[in-house]
Amino acid sequence: MKMTVYIDLLILVNFVANYFLIKLASVISSSGTDNIRIITASFFGSLFSLVIFLEMPFPLSIMIKIFTVVLSSVVTFGFKNKFLFVKRTAVLLGVYMLFTGFLYMLFKNSSYVYINNSFFYLCINPLIFVGALTVFYLFFTVMEFLFCSVPENYIYKLKVCTKYGSFTATAFYDTGFGVKDIMCLNPVIMCSMEYIEKTGLTDLYNIINNFYKGEVKAGITPLFYSDLTGSGMLAAVKTDIVMVNNKDVKNVLLAVSRKEFSKEQDIIFGKDFYDRFGD
Repeated sequence: MKMTVYIDLLILVNFVANYFLIKLASVISSSGTDNIRIITASFFGSLFSLVIFLEMPFPLSIMIKIFTVVLSSVVTFGFKNKFLFVKRTAVLLGVYMLFTGFLYMLFKNSSYVYINNSFFYLCINPLIFVGALTVFYLFFTVMEFLFCSVPENYIYKLKVCTKYGSFTATAFYDTGFGVKDIMCLNPVIMCSMEYIEKTGLTDLYNIINNFYKGEVKAGITPLFYSDLTGSGMLAAVKTDIVMVNNKDVKNVLLAVSRKEFSKEQDIIFGKDFYDRFGD
């Protein structure tokens, strides 16, 4: 079966599809990405749809598709830290795979859709296309309102008080944060060894550093974690109080990682801590 493919319509259709798929991934991962970044990523992604005209081995077409997804992830979400990047890229890749598989199963024998090298061309009435866009836009607007209601930018100012001293920090709310206190169910916040050193709390830094050298002392709570980047054990200390949004949160564990954090955030935390002070 032959089909006439118009380059302008090919790029437009893929641009729109990319926009809604990236938007969906943004909603699922609660990344709070602005539309300018999504539009930019969608444009670059749509240019790769031109490979639909080429004949190439299936493994190569898959590699190109994965590269397109990774590039779109970088443009859309940035690279704040390794964990967030891997998580959001995996979500975006999963959304693309489900969408491509859905198209193939639904339209593999259709005269309206042409799929090659994991990219597609849609031959459809413009009025139907505009109507579908309107429905999708309303759907994602409602989804974003319902599931992305956390405060703008997810950034907070914390004051962390411990028996070793206190410090203020910029904190990032990561809905995919996976470090938990499974024994006592206390909320957990996490920072890096590098940041602890910058605070000037020498005693705190030393007790954490000694733990990672194998010297376990009283006052340290080991926390086990497992995520997309691997698994391991973190040293944590119990704080006296953490102040955020004019609220005092007690019984919070401060986990300290040997990995470096983004320069934009000193501390990250998850829903368990957010629920203690959020609306």
